[in-house]
Amino acid sequence: MFIKINPEKLIQKRGTRSRRQIVELSGGKISEMNLSHWEAGSWQPSLEKLKVLLKALDATVEEIADPVELSLA
Repeated sequence: MFIKINPEKLIQKRGTRSRRQIVELSGGKISEMNLSHWEAGSWQPSLEKLKVLLKALDATVEEIADPVELSLA
């Protein structure tokens, strides 16, 4: 199964924290530009950045992403 970041869920999980605060919580491993694009739904994070994002947000994949089923028909 694949996942896709849900921008609304991501923004909700960030809450009142600024993008800058999330970047700081990530130890600078993600950028404000990354976060902005993920929240807009225009980019998806790499697995490495997803792990960093989840840790910075203290979140699970289920809290910020939706499953995507692929059809090979």
